[in-house]
Amino acid sequence: MQPLSASELAEALRKRSPNTRAAVTLDRVEVREHHWRDIRGTTDYCVDARFLRGWREDSEGLVVEVSPRRHSGHRYYRVQTVNKCSDLANARSIRLVSRSGGAAVCGYPGDKVVLVDDSAGFARMGGPRTGAFGLGCEIESVIPLASE
Repeated sequence: MQPLSASELAEALRKRSPNTRAAVTLDRVEVREHHWRDIRGTTDYCVDARFLRGWREDSEGLVVEVSPRRHSGHRYYRVQTVNKCSDLANARSIRLVSRSGGAAVCGYPGDKVVLVDDSAGFARMGGPRTGAFGLGCEIESVIPLASE
């Protein structure tokens, strides 16, 4: 086998028999509608952001709480960010955002922890104004934690 130039490819296509049919056929593709339970990824290493119940920051980073019924019995997950998410301490709430726009947050490139400030852009009194709200931190991995 060798690559064909554009002219060689055109010549080969002209010489082929018009009655030649492909020997391999693909199975029929069926499209089904999106279901709210669809989560692309295993619940062992992905979080369905729709079922986020709470979060906390500890010495190792971010821990989120989710509905264990929707996550194979796992209640807590450690969400590791690419860089230290220093502005997390000033956030009142967070959102987990998938790069694909779906609900599954697995730590794929582009998945983020978005910092949400409930005061509509105003800094907390006495707290520093960081400008990071709405931007967030990129997620590196999502790991289930043992039951606490």
